[in-house]
Amino acid sequence: MKSIPRILRTKNQNTENIELVAAMNSVARQDNNHARHRLYTALLDSTLVVPTPELPAAWSMPGRHIANGKTAFQIVTVDKADGTSVTPVFSDEAALRNWDPNMPSVKLKGRDYFLLVHQTPIQEVAINPFDPIRKMIRVGGSVRRWEIDILAKGEIPTPHPAT
Repeated sequence: MKSIPRILRTKNQNTENIELVAAMNSVARQDNNHARHRLYTALLDSTLVVPTPELPAAWSMPGRHIANGKTAFQIVTVDKADGTSVTPVFSDEAALRNWDPNMPSVKLKGRDYFLLVHQTPIQEVAINPFDPIRKMIRVGGSVRRWEIDILAKGEIPTPHPAT
């Protein structure tokens, strides 16, 4: 894991969700219940960047738009080779752009995001995935269905089962 500190010192330094990125680095260094608790708390408290195939029609004009709870939009899903349905989410815009420079996105509070995903058949959330043709700029990870279900309630999953 020697590459983790180097990732944190890149020019693409994250200014959004600093606690989330720090918690993800902590889990990458040493995955234990304390580090996971910190990560889950940061996920719930963060504003996440959610890729969407297209922005809602009401948001076609340039500028900042705020969802009112009735704003409909799609989230991106990808099926793994084993059939598992996965959706990506990002800690910040730079991490999203590293994955796909042209992907539209919306920002959601972590609690709202996990409630949204909980209502779908998605089995996994991939955090900060990156395109293999580019360098990784943020530590990533995944949240499995059992964790999604608990986070959707605004609760911290613990202890985590062995994988």
